[in-house]
Amino acid sequence: MEETSEDVEHPLTLLPFMEFQYNNQVHSSTQHPPFLLDTRHVPWMGFKPDQPRTHVESINDFKDQMKDTLEEAKAALAKSREDMMLYYNWT
Repeated sequence: MEETSEDVEHPLTLLPFMEFQYNNQVHSSTQHPPFLLDTRHVPWMGFKPDQPRTHVESINDFKDQMKDTLEEAKAALAKSREDMMLYYNWT
Protein backbone atom coordinates (compact mmCIF):
# COMPACT_ATOMS: atom_id res chain seq x y z
CA MET A 1 0.00 0.00 0.00
CA GLU A 2 1.41 3.38 -1.00
CA GLU A 3 1.46 6.26 1.49
CA THR A 4 -0.27 9.45 0.50
CA SER A 5 0.09 12.93 1.93
CA GLU A 6 -3.15 12.35 3.87
CA ASP A 7 -1.65 9.29 5.59
CA VAL A 8 1.45 11.05 6.91
CA GLU A 9 1.13 13.62 9.67
CA HIS A 10 2.86 16.87 8.79
CA PRO A 11 6.03 17.32 10.90
CA LEU A 12 5.12 20.90 11.84
CA THR A 13 2.01 19.66 13.66
CA LEU A 14 4.33 17.72 15.98
CA LEU A 15 6.63 20.65 16.70
CA PRO A 16 4.84 21.82 19.90
CA PHE A 17 5.05 18.29 21.33
CA MET A 18 8.74 18.00 20.46
CA GLU A 19 9.46 21.41 22.00
CA PHE A 20 7.57 20.47 25.17
CA GLN A 21 9.46 17.17 25.43
CA TYR A 22 12.80 18.89 24.88
CA ASN A 23 12.08 21.52 27.54
CA ASN A 24 10.82 18.92 30.02
CA GLN A 25 14.02 16.80 30.02
CA VAL A 26 17.10 17.20 32.20
CA HIS A 27 19.86 18.75 30.12
CA SER A 28 23.42 17.57 30.58
CA SER A 29 24.86 21.08 30.77
CA THR A 30 22.56 22.40 33.52
CA GLN A 31 21.45 19.10 35.12
CA HIS A 32 17.91 20.55 35.21
CA PRO A 33 15.01 20.74 32.77
CA PRO A 34 14.59 24.18 31.15
CA PHE A 35 11.00 24.38 32.46
CA LEU A 36 12.32 24.20 36.01
CA LEU A 37 14.94 26.86 35.40
CA ASP A 38 12.55 29.18 33.58
CA THR A 39 9.32 28.80 35.59
CA ARG A 40 10.64 27.19 38.80
CA HIS A 41 8.42 24.15 38.37
CA VAL A 42 8.17 21.08 36.15
CA PRO A 43 4.81 20.57 34.39
CA TRP A 44 2.65 17.84 35.84
CA MET A 45 2.28 15.04 33.28
CA GLY A 46 -0.88 13.50 34.72
CA PHE A 47 0.72 10.39 36.17
CA LYS A 48 3.58 9.32 38.36
CA PRO A 49 5.30 5.98 37.67
CA ASP A 50 5.55 5.21 41.38
CA GLN A 51 1.84 5.62 42.18
CA PRO A 52 0.19 2.59 43.81
CA ARG A 53 -1.99 0.36 41.66
CA THR A 54 -5.71 1.12 41.60
CA HIS A 55 -8.77 -1.07 41.23
CA VAL A 56 -9.47 0.53 37.81
CA GLU A 57 -7.68 -1.71 35.31
CA SER A 58 -7.48 0.86 32.49
CA ILE A 59 -5.51 3.19 34.76
CA ASN A 60 -3.13 0.38 35.64
CA ASP A 61 -2.71 -0.47 31.96
CA PHE A 62 -1.98 3.17 31.13
CA LYS A 63 0.50 3.45 33.99
CA ASP A 64 2.26 0.22 32.93
CA GLN A 65 2.39 1.39 29.31
CA MET A 66 3.84 4.76 30.32
CA LYS A 67 6.40 3.07 32.60
CA ASP A 68 7.47 0.76 29.76
CA THR A 69 7.68 3.70 27.35
CA LEU A 70 9.78 5.65 29.85
CA GLU A 71 12.18 2.72 30.23
CA GLU A 72 12.46 2.35 26.45
CA ALA A 73 13.17 6.07 26.10
CA LYS A 74 15.84 5.91 28.81
CA ALA A 75 17.48 2.97 27.06
CA ALA A 76 17.40 4.77 23.71
CA LEU A 77 18.92 7.89 25.25
CA ALA A 78 21.65 5.84 26.93
CA LYS A 79 22.48 4.15 23.62
CA SER A 80 22.51 7.50 21.86
CA ARG A 81 24.83 8.88 24.51
CA GLU A 82 27.20 5.92 24.13
CA ASP A 83 27.16 6.32 20.34
CA MET A 84 27.94 10.02 20.60
CA MET A 85 30.79 9.36 23.01
CA LEU A 86 32.18 6.72 20.67
CA TYR A 87 32.18 9.08 17.69
CA TYR A 88 33.44 12.03 19.75
CA ASN A 89 36.33 10.03 21.21
CA TRP A 90 37.14 8.51 17.80
CA THR A 91 38.80 11.68 16.47
